[in-house]
Amino acid sequence: MGETLTFEAIGVDAAPLQDGLAAIINRETTDGRRTVEVREILVRPTGGQSGTGTGSVRLVRTTAMSGGSPVSSLKHDTNSPNLPSQVSIAVQPDSVAVASELRILADVPTWSTITAVSPMTSALPGRVMPGQFLQQSDALRLTGEAAIQPIVLREGQGIAFMQKAFATPHAGAVGLILTNQATGATYSVRNRDLRTPSRLDIPLFGVFNGVGSGIALEVRVVEWPSEGESGIPRYRLARISDVQGGTAGSAVSHDTANAPLPSSIALIQGPFRAVLAGEEEGVPVDWFINPGVNVAVAQQHKYGTIRNRALIPWGTDAGSSLLVDPKETLLYRAAPNEPGIILHPTEGLAVLAGANGVIDNSTMLSFDVAMTFVHAPPEAAAPFHPLLTPQVMIA
Repeated sequence: MGETLTFEAIGVDAAPLQDGLAAIINRETTDGRRTVEVREILVRPTGGQSGTGTGSVRLVRTTAMSGGSPVSSLKHDTNSPNLPSQVSIAVQPDSVAVASELRILADVPTWSTITAVSPMTSALPGRVMPGQFLQQSDALRLTGEAAIQPIVLREGQGIAFMQKAFATPHAGAVGLILTNQATGATYSVRNRDLRTPSRLDIPLFGVFNGVGSGIALEVRVVEWPSEGESGIPRYRLARISDVQGGTAGSAVSHDTANAPLPSSIALIQGPFRAVLAGEEEGVPVDWFINPGVNVAVAQQHKYGTIRNRALIPWGTDAGSSLLVDPKETLLYRAAPNEPGIILHPTEGLAVLAGANGVIDNSTMLSFDVAMTFVHAPPEAAAPFHPLLTPQVMIA
């Protein structure tokens, strides 16, 4: 009997040259009886459901930080030394220990998920000029006043942004300028793909000066802009044979008595580049390098595609900018008592961003993807079907 599991990829997003959001691959190499049957796939944009509400982000002091995706720093003077290895900078750290709050920012990307060129409206003391939109999201900007201390991060101290309340789901950017207090060496830190995952009280970005660094850091500028765009996110469901990149995911079994899912069934969270079904047999797929040179991108988006969807417009704001439906979208569901999408060994299935020739590398929206599937392990009574390895003929 098959074992039912659900794989959730939380807050996944496309990235340049990587259109994959979530995937299941049957990598069984010896027994052809092992299959995976995908029964249901749900997709939804992350964040809240209010088109005009106000979210909240807090800039906090921290006493510990772990995990996350590392972010590099840029030296203002190339002769400056690198920051010590004990200084950690990360997007979406796994955890932080909050000591106190420094700033409260309104998380408001002008009422819309996809309004083009939208600034945040969280104006705070310290911005340079009232008319400069890109300064309206400054959480901290020192203008040279000797009486105002910077935020000092001594060993064992850090700062982080925490999501406290949602408005419209979106992503944005973060920027900081750090200075070594003793030497004056200055570093910029930037990240332009800061997602808003569907969880509260989690860190979105952090800097931590670990014990043993031997330095104290001054935080002189903290920027929190939100960037808009004007495209409606599109995605598609396609058969694949492999992926390049991504991170391993896990599934929850519907019955705790089920055996653990074998490692041959791979669950991958994006972003990743999908190897589409047929690509390894010479089908030209080049949109991610040189769009349309051999085959039009719209045609390439049909390779392996089972279906595609665009997020349905939900409403309009005062500027008549489209909003996106924040509710779940049923991308696929097998009919009752009918087979779902069967994945035999070497076969996979993925939710990919972009469809109909529209390359979707949106940084404004991330997704939650839930894939319910049935794993059918080989039964002892069933005939054994070994997977054959291609033989090389030597003359």
